[in-house]
Amino acid sequence: MCIRDSHTRGQDDKQTIIKRMSDAKNQMSHFDEFDYLVINDNFDEALSSLESIIGQSNKDFNHKDFSLDSQSIKHKNLLKKLI
Repeated sequence: MCIRDSHTRGQDDKQTIIKRMSDAKNQMSHFDEFDYLVINDNFDEALSSLESIIGQSNKDFNHKDFSLDSQSIKHKNLLKKLI
């Protein structure tokens, strides 16, 4: 979400938006400390990914599809842009 989009909702003042965006960027910079990475740019895909990760006992679950390395490569450009 960009500051402009947040501002048009009219819910937060500019300082609050700037702080929230800064906090979000800081939190995203720690993505490499986790086993999995799920990017919520498409809700249905993100939900499906989370369901697969949580239900790992499913015989069709492929750990490599959701691994940090795999997702970092898949979302390389987005991660560069956000962090």
